[in-house]
Amino acid sequence: MMRLFLRKLILTFTILNVAVSVQADVIIKGTIVHNVANLDIKNICFEVYQDYISPQVNQSKKILCSVDSKGYFSTTIKGYKNAFYIGTYFVSSTNKEVFALDNQVLHKPFLFEDNDSLNITINLRGKWIQFKGKGSERLNCQFQMESQSISEGGLARVRDLGNKENFYDANALESKLLDQLWVSKLTILQSYKNNFSPYIYNRVYLDSWYYQKYSHLNSLLSTYALTYPIRNKGIIDFVKTKYSNDLQIPEGINPSSEMLGQYIRYLYKSNYLKLIIGKFDLGNLTYNVSMLELFQKIKNNYSGPTRDYLFLTFFLTGGKYQNDTLAFLEEAKKLITLTAVKDELAMWLNRLNTFDKQNFTLTDIDGKTVSLNNLKGKVLVLDFWFLGCSGCLKMSPYLEKVQNYFENRDVVFVSINTDDLPRFKLGLEDGGYTNPNQLLLYTSGLVRQHPLLEYFKIYDFPTLIVIKKNGEAVSSRAPDPRLDNGLALKKMIESAF
Repeated sequence: MMRLFLRKLILTFTILNVAVSVQADVIIKGTIVHNVANLDIKNICFEVYQDYISPQVNQSKKILCSVDSKGYFSTTIKGYKNAFYIGTYFVSSTNKEVFALDNQVLHKPFLFEDNDSLNITINLRGKWIQFKGKGSERLNCQFQMESQSISEGGLARVRDLGNKENFYDANALESKLLDQLWVSKLTILQSYKNNFSPYIYNRVYLDSWYYQKYSHLNSLLSTYALTYPIRNKGIIDFVKTKYSNDLQIPEGINPSSEMLGQYIRYLYKSNYLKLIIGKFDLGNLTYNVSMLELFQKIKNNYSGPTRDYLFLTFFLTGGKYQNDTLAFLEEAKKLITLTAVKDELAMWLNRLNTFDKQNFTLTDIDGKTVSLNNLKGKVLVLDFWFLGCSGCLKMSPYLEKVQNYFENRDVVFVSINTDDLPRFKLGLEDGGYTNPNQLLLYTSGLVRQHPLLEYFKIYDFPTLIVIKKNGEAVSSRAPDPRLDNGLALKKMIESAF
């Protein structure tokens, strides 16, 4: 009887172990070689994301993996589902980010699958990464695709045309260079096609294609979104020529809702930009886009999962109170069919409403710790920037005008640098990133891994966030004062009293 019981017990554990192994284990081993600069790399941090549709909501899982004296590392990661994303960065012995490779490529989350078993070689001298093992061809393909870039000569010509105020031709040339870049990426992807399932091929295709398109639209908006007529006319004429209609999902690509992340981001940015263009047609030289117009455009022009996720992006990007976006929340809930989208909206609202329960601390230039909780009773305008951020430099004068507007009122403008201490000091010496009377802080040596940036899912810069006097967050993103000379940002700050 006891023998039968033990046999059943062993069988039960065997079944459980098989079930666990099937779930989602990803094994990652590797070596950092040719560290000729003797960079201080103590750990590798793997950031695991469920999807790319709502990065402001989805919590990433951070897996800290130690690197020994010979550069060896090893870890096991449990993923979310069949396919998910992992981004990577290096961390020093003092918990600072180490910039060892092209960080734009390194940080970009790549697509992994359950049961991947990888051996990775990271060559710091040659600045390349090679993957071997189960899943390696998918990772090598993505790394090779995202390592492609526009030539320096091409970029120099784009800048030259812009400096000569020939903004239409500058944008047209950049677009042409990006189309050529996509041909290079697609050639690499197609060379791997026989090694991928249709699902993986389509997903890698959509991620890369629409991320590039989204980035270009974002560049158009941020680089030329200034009330400067020559630039405005250049961008208007170009967008009307290039983006008069939505780019369609390429023929032969049949995405499921979980593949729509970059496509949704592109569609949202495209519709926002086209509304701006319409404003200029009416002779309005500001970028004050009505949230009602954007909501109606999404509601009337899209359907199904695409509309559901566009609504989600509308609230996450528009902020909690920006131009009264919450006025449309109940109507959107009635139209949204996907339970997952409703749940993510609820999670996002909860994170904003419970910000006053958090206790985030930062550090000033003298090493003094400052708790945001101790600033309750005043409206806070958090301005996140880093040394070398061109958008941060361009936004600073506009933010100063808003700051002067609220002079002698209970508003504290908090400048938060996301670099380490030496770069923070260099940014202050430069003088272009900050304004007089701002509270100057940095992320205590945690760089962009500070819990405050993780809480608000801050990946793009500059980013503004407004905190109410009672300590609650007004928005996950505040309006950019460059777009309308600060009108919408002033309105949001007024709502925070």
